[in-house]
Amino acid sequence: MTTVLQLGAKVEGQNGQDYGEVKYLVADPQTDQVTHLVVDSAELDDRQLLVEIGHIHEVSSDGKLVVLSLSPDELKARPDFMEREYVNTNLTEGDQSFQPRDSMSFMYPSRAADGSAVGSVAATNSIVEDAIIGTQVGPVGMPVSETLNVPEDSLIIRAGATVEALDGRVGVIKRVNMDEAGRIVDFVIEQGFLFTHDVSVPANMVDSATTDSVYLRVNKSDVKEAASQAEAEPNDPNSSTAAI
Repeated sequence: MTTVLQLGAKVEGQNGQDYGEVKYLVADPQTDQVTHLVVDSAELDDRQLLVEIGHIHEVSSDGKLVVLSLSPDELKARPDFMEREYVNTNLTEGDQSFQPRDSMSFMYPSRAADGSAVGSVAATNSIVEDAIIGTQVGPVGMPVSETLNVPEDSLIIRAGATVEALDGRVGVIKRVNMDEAGRIVDFVIEQGFLFTHDVSVPANMVDSATTDSVYLRVNKSDVKEAASQAEAEPNDPNSSTAAI
């Protein structure tokens, strides 16, 4: 049986408390096992919380609602998906003469020529207002270090992430289908602009993923061929949606 999970699905507690929405899925790239959800919660200090898949109580049949077994306090105790801290390179203890800078530093996965992740490198992004870290506001231009609380080679999947084949863009992520054990079976991607259609991409075609893009190890023609084969196969009578 297959569990459909819409990225962006509403997240609730067992008593109907509003917890936010599914921002990302995190999976082991070797096994395609989903290990965590990232819950984007405006109700809980606007945090992005890392929740182990074992805390999922059920998923609605259309994949648009995820119910967690955690109480509000237990959810608040989950770690943040991304840890942020000031990188103070210009101040000494007690120094009040901080000179503002015009950029904010962060980390992102670097990639080899074949598209595989090889580590993390620093980058900068211009900012025009105070750096915000959780509920703290720092001086304008204060450098910020960002670190993800997941293994470096994790697959990080979000709705709307671009899907890149070896020879170009294929579409954007729409939803994920998983088996009963929580392993990713395939990704459903949306192709086209004005006239869109959905295409399934088997999990074994995925090479790596960042928060912005999913990189395939195949060409666009391979994706098209896999989609054609899937459409030609008869529906499995034993396939249905189910809770994890």
